Amino acid sequence: MAATGEKVRELSVRASIPSNEDSPLGNFALGMCSSRESRFEFWFPPGAYGFEVFGLDPPGLELAKPHAIKLTEDQREFDCGVFDLIPKPRRNNEIEKAKQAGEWHDFTQKYGQQCPTWHVVDARGIPKDAQAEHFRGKWVLVYFWSPSCAPCMGRTLPKLHKFYEAHQKQRDRFEIVSICVDMEGKLKSMADFDLLMKPIVKAVWNGKALPFPVLLDNSYETMKRFGVEYFGTMLLIDPKGRLVQGDQSTLETMLSKEQQTKTSSPK
Repeated sequence: MAATGEKVRELSVRASIPSNEDSPLGNFALGMCSSRESRFEFWFPPGAYGFEVFGLDPPGLELAKPHAIKLTEDQREFDCGVFDLIPKPRRNNEIEKAKQAGEWHDFTQKYGQQCPTWHVVDARGIPKDAQAEHFRGKWVLVYFWSPSCAPCMGRTLPKLHKFYEAHQKQRDRFEIVSICVDMEGKLKSMADFDLLMKPIVKAVWNGKALPFPVLLDNSYETMKRFGVEYFGTMLLIDPKGRLVQGDQSTLETMLSKEQQTKTSSPK
């Protein structure tokens, strides 16, 4: 049932193992089933599961949070009751709106230009009102991620953490700026961010918070300004504040060249 009272004609349900304190990036998908009769069939052993529900007809509707169920050994059927689906912000919808309004330009079209401004509701590591000019004279690696992006939190951010620590002696030549995008608008401050990230810090990041600046944008505005379509995108800003082609490996090459030049220069 849609929040408007309209009956959803076709649903898709994804069954998964819920996350927990020891595995906060859990949510391992086990199977998906679509139906026009609101009947879904899965073959699972007894245990706890979560159902994510998506409207296919009409599209763009989701369950606010996974529907928890617990199956016992003697159970063959489970009545989930009525699902109340609500519209949820989708990245593709926002991109399409921006394109139609002429406000969307892919980041690859911005190479050589001054870095766009970012929209921030709160920040850590730099002042909330700081922009790319704050880092003039340094290389800046910008990383777009989201609390909904498990690969971002489980793989890339830990790699950036290691890179940051490994190049500690060259911090005067570069900075990493991670832009956390909350498209649902739930995170209003870094206090909200810390509360949400607490289990991630403990179980995934070995108890260590991110050592580089974190900018919080609880809208789509920064991604739109930069022309970024996907979470997990890395962009590189040169010491003159221009957006240039490159990523972490490019930055590492640049830092290596600068270090070699510095070492070989006559004293």
